[in-house]
Amino acid sequence: MKLRISLTLATILVAGCGGGPAENPADTLDDLARKYLMLELSMGLHDSAHVDAYFGPEEIRKEAENAALSLAEIESQADLLERRLQNLRAGTADAMDSARIDNLEKRLGALDTRIVLNRGESLPFDEEAQQLFGATAPHYDAAHFEAILADIDALLGGEGELSGRVTRFREQFVIPPDRVSAVFRAAIAECRRRTLLFIELPENESFEL
Repeated sequence: MKLRISLTLATILVAGCGGGPAENPADTLDDLARKYLMLELSMGLHDSAHVDAYFGPEEIRKEAENAALSLAEIESQADLLERRLQNLRAGTADAMDSARIDNLEKRLGALDTRIVLNRGESLPFDEEAQQLFGATAPHYDAAHFEAILADIDALLGGEGELSGRVTRFREQFVIPPDRVSAVFRAAIAECRRRTLLFIELPENESFEL
């Protein structure tokens, strides 16, 4: 089973250019986030299942394509990037920046694991999931699932096999194809309304599905 990574600017804001030595005092977090994105997109050139969605600046994608880094080069530059992040951490007291650095360092660890996998090494599923996502699947015995099925059976009621009753229940909430656009437009509008109660959005913010 392949585990994938999605790259979006919703989690990592980038603005600026990468590059520079590890001790470069001009490093900014946006610089290093941009460099990180370039490395992940470079990894995607070796593994087509690695990046399943990218919504960032197109010039970063072109930079990765033009660089055509080998796995060894990606690994080396990721190690350098981690040192630059550590140097930046030492000079920041901002809680949000520290959280972003934590996030980037974890993603670089996952990138190292992806490089290992693409070199032909294999890991047990739980170890792979832990190194890529910081999580492992829980392990339950059959009694755990039987108790859940009993709860669902009691909640649904009715006659016949439980699987059929679950299917009929779910079918009540299927949106007809000709109503999908209207439903999602309404959902997006409501999400925006609720967001605006807590967060001031950019002036020309928009979302299209």
